[in-house]
Amino acid sequence: MTPLRVRPFYGWLMVSGLGVTELVSWGVLVYAFSVLVVPMRAELGWSTAQLNAAYATGVIVSGILAIPVGRVLQSHGARGVMTVGTVATVLMLTLWSAVESIPVFFCVFVIGGFAMATTLYEPVFAVTAAWFDRHRPGAVLVLTVFGGLASAVFIPLTAALVNWLGWRDALLALAGIAALTGLPVHALLVRRRPADLGLHPDGASLPPPAPPHHFSGNAGAALRSRSFRAITACLVMSTGAKFAVSIVLVAYLTDHGRSLTTAAYAAGSIGLFQVGGRLLVTALRGRMPQHRITALIF
Repeated sequence: MTPLRVRPFYGWLMVSGLGVTELVSWGVLVYAFSVLVVPMRAELGWSTAQLNAAYATGVIVSGILAIPVGRVLQSHGARGVMTVGTVATVLMLTLWSAVESIPVFFCVFVIGGFAMATTLYEPVFAVTAAWFDRHRPGAVLVLTVFGGLASAVFIPLTAALVNWLGWRDALLALAGIAALTGLPVHALLVRRRPADLGLHPDGASLPPPAPPHHFSGNAGAALRSRSFRAITACLVMSTGAKFAVSIVLVAYLTDHGRSLTTAAYAAGSIGLFQVGGRLLVTALRGRMPQHRITALIF
């Protein structure tokens, strides 16, 4: 008797592919900058403040675009959004490799902000929410582990590319990596919802029951609540502090006599601790209330 062959759930295939693209997107859009700022200062004579201001402009643009991008994700899904975001990533890195003036560099990071808003965690979490119900924490963990490894992989990789090719050709190499990983996954693999393939969330044989409605107010009331404002302020400040350290650490260490390679490995090690933290948070789910886990992490 021939054994029954069970096909793996398509959602896990997507999550695996999207995990790789998150590794690359976080690597080239966020962490590579911390290495590239060092040779750019030496060649172009720009200050660290000017370079960081351009990067901050991209982050601000990403935040401004978050709400309109979210509406597009809700109405059309992530496939088109993330494909366009990958194209923007490749364009941004290519233009960055040829930059010669500060105003152009700021414009490059405006494009980078669009790429961040359309390729980082928000779109892939939208896919995960559509494809998983019971197994959603595990799917999110896979994505965030890949994202957490981005600094451990791409800060040393960028330093190696800079030492080998120079910073301009290193950016072209990063653009090639982004294109080769992002375009096939985002354009060909991503699907909006399980029903598009005749499936149910988690690969279940039956659709999940309708979730209970715990919140009886409206969104405006939630946005005006003191707790929402407090946790938003807390997360903004903590994220800003984390990114400030990540972005300036390589330049700081090279300014204090460390080689670019040594500084890159030191900064990249942050990612290993990120992964450890995410594994710990997932392990604590179900054993401790989420608000206490968050307080413990802070």
